[in-house]
Amino acid sequence: MAIKLEHQTVAQCSPEQVWSVFSRVDQWPQWSRMFTAAGWVGEPWQPGSEIFMELSQPALKVKGKVEECTLGQSFTIKGGAMGVEVKHWFEFSPQGTATLMRSGIELSGPATFCLSKAMQRKGLDSFAQWFESLREHAERTAALT
Repeated sequence: MAIKLEHQTVAQCSPEQVWSVFSRVDQWPQWSRMFTAAGWVGEPWQPGSEIFMELSQPALKVKGKVEECTLGQSFTIKGGAMGVEVKHWFEFSPQGTATLMRSGIELSGPATFCLSKAMQRKGLDSFAQWFESLREHAERTAALT
C-alpha cells in the first residue's frame, strides 16, 4: 500500500516568478535550511536526468530521475532507497494574480511498513517548511522586480 503525503500553499506572485526561484536548484540551500547542496547530473529538467540533493536533517544524499517536466508548470521525479520507492511531484498553477503551489510524495515498496505515522508527519512537516520557504522566497523576489 502506498503512502501519500501532500502539501499546498498560495504564493502572491505569478507561476513564472515561482518557477524562476524553483528552477535554480543549486540555490535551494541559500533559502532553505533543508538542503546543504542540490544540483543536476545531466541536462536539467529533461526526462532521465538526475537531480541530487543533500539533506541537512537527517544528513542524507538522495537522487531522483526526472520522469516528466513541463517547464514553469509541473515536475515529477522518481527515486528510492532502502526498500522505499519515492515519486515526488510539483505543480504551479495560476490563481488570479497568485500561484497555487501543490506538491506530493508517494512512498511505496516493501519497507514502507517501517514508516510510522510520526515519521510520516515529521517528513511532511520538513517538506512543508521547504515548500513554504520556496513561496516566501518567490514572493520576496517578485516584490523586488
